[in-house]
Amino acid sequence: MKNSKAGDVLRNLRDKYISAPKAETVSMTFYDTPNSRDQKLQTYIVAGAARGGTTAICSVVRDLGIFMGDNLGHNLEDSEFHQGPLKLPKVIENRNNRFDVWGWKRPDSPRILGKVIDDLRNPRLILVTRDPVAVGLSLTKRNDRTKEAALAASMASLQKNLEVMHDLKIPSLVISYEKAVLSPKVAVQEIAGFLCLDVSESKIHTISKFIKPGRYRSAKAK
Repeated sequence: MKNSKAGDVLRNLRDKYISAPKAETVSMTFYDTPNSRDQKLQTYIVAGAARGGTTAICSVVRDLGIFMGDNLGHNLEDSEFHQGPLKLPKVIENRNNRFDVWGWKRPDSPRILGKVIDDLRNPRLILVTRDPVAVGLSLTKRNDRTKEAALAASMASLQKNLEVMHDLKIPSLVISYEKAVLSPKVAVQEIAGFLCLDVSESKIHTISKFIKPGRYRSAKAK
């Protein structure tokens, strides 16, 4: 009898602490208003630290139906948005003529946003954050940097991105890559919400299966 009660206690503890529900939220929203959401013409910018999970989040945005560029590489970055700032207004004008709603992904987009903000129609920023140590470790593997330099670059990038978001005060979704990986369904739901989309439960489930650490394959690649 005692063993049975002890087993019940252990199972209750397991259910409460080990099998706890996934995170209730994986993101924060800033400067968003009903008026900013109720716009037919919108532009989405996916940004964050290099090696910080922006490709995985961009993949979700794309799978949810937002055009993110032509001839995208494995990192889902459009080469036209890697041109100099002087050429970007023309690129943006061409996209505006083609699409009511569109976007692009470039990790360092906040660095150039201020120079093109007047060319964008109702810009909405999706800023992906990741543990600075994880970003720093990834940078040391792919670049010839010391650990100290990589960690400093990671933290400086996050600080700069947050400063730009604050200065421009455009609607922004700041999403945790780590939390998105742990709770992919919640991540897709919150991204879809920021994209002002009404998405079916089955589509959310399908897309969420492709949010995995280091995996950038989208649902469209099935």
